[in-house]
Amino acid sequence: MIGLDLPIVMKADSKTRLYELDWLRTAAIVLVVWFHAGMFFNSWGWHIKSDIMVRGLEPIMVWMHNWRMPLLLFISGIGTSFMLRRCSLVRFVWERHNRLIIPLVFGMFVVVPPQIYVERIDSFASYLEFYPTVFNFEPYPEGSFSWHHLWFVVYLFCFSLCGLPLFAYFRSGKSPRIKQHLSGILSKEGALSLGVIPIVISEILLRKHFPDNTHALLGDWAGFTKYFLFFISGYFTMILPGVWSTIRRDRWIYTTLACVSTFLLELGFFGKLPEYRVNEFGIVWGGLSVCTGWFTILAIVGWSQVYLRRKSDRLARWNEASYPVYILHQTLIILAAYPMAHWDLAWPIQFAILFAVGLVGSFLLYQFIIRHFNALRLVFGLKTKSVARTHHQKTSNEVVKAGIKLVESQS
Repeated sequence: MIGLDLPIVMKADSKTRLYELDWLRTAAIVLVVWFHAGMFFNSWGWHIKSDIMVRGLEPIMVWMHNWRMPLLLFISGIGTSFMLRRCSLVRFVWERHNRLIIPLVFGMFVVVPPQIYVERIDSFASYLEFYPTVFNFEPYPEGSFSWHHLWFVVYLFCFSLCGLPLFAYFRSGKSPRIKQHLSGILSKEGALSLGVIPIVISEILLRKHFPDNTHALLGDWAGFTKYFLFFISGYFTMILPGVWSTIRRDRWIYTTLACVSTFLLELGFFGKLPEYRVNEFGIVWGGLSVCTGWFTILAIVGWSQVYLRRKSDRLARWNEASYPVYILHQTLIILAAYPMAHWDLAWPIQFAILFAVGLVGSFLLYQFIIRHFNALRLVFGLKTKSVARTHHQKTSNEVVKAGIKLVESQS
């Protein structure tokens, strides 16, 4: 998808991918679709809401909210580390542009506008009357110009640019000593728990000034910083020798910490914990949210190394489909949800319909249309067919060499 472009090799003799990362990314996309289907029913603000409010979904969604997108960014950081093994920084930026900015522009003019139209459908006679308002370039919500759920794509491109000085330094000959020093610290038992500290500090310092997750980039500096730290953490877990394997070794520690922080988070959600506020920012809630996200990701990654490092014939197809599914799913859900807003049908059935429309519908569009045409592959961030074949032939040996180096560094 967005950040993990290469087969990741762990053993030079078997040429085995880190299949767990493909599984995790696919699962994370499925959970994003599940989450957005749930937004139709909970009490939180969203683009369209059902007459049926299901508060019972909210404890689950609160927990998921704190790690589903950070997990994707963590994996994207890992993918970035592998991309930088095979290309220059200039080539890296160019590839990020092609994989992120082109789909973003396409999405803002083609994929997102139907979502805004559904919100304002009573104000226009037809979609043809509404669509020209997009070209007023007035930002949403006042206007009709927005990236909506594609904020993730914008942020990932910005993270790739912001990380360039770090990437340049850790590619240079000056970095081996500090890599070894950091590895020595972070390879100790449970030491990756310390990774939550800078994220918590950023929340405490910034969230009181930027309380809302607007996903508007400008003015969303608390969210931007938090997500960037998850992204760069994924990058470091792969470039620092021994760190990746310690996550597997210490998975029980992180599972325990994830359970404790999740339990406390849910207590806070139900108002059972004291909430110390600074300018309307709840320090306890903010800290628990970050801890839940960080420890849950480490636990998931650790257990995935145990159970998900296995090949599946369908995984490769899902692997490529995940980006188009992400781009398309919310539009399909909102279009399907509009006629359902006042249905009396039991909410679990409605939920299943929306989930199926978002997941299966977007996958079928990829399967039968998008993947067959190079023009569509381009605007959905996929390599064109000829380029993909050439790319595979050119980089297969490089990938194997990168895997050998990774094995040696992790041993």
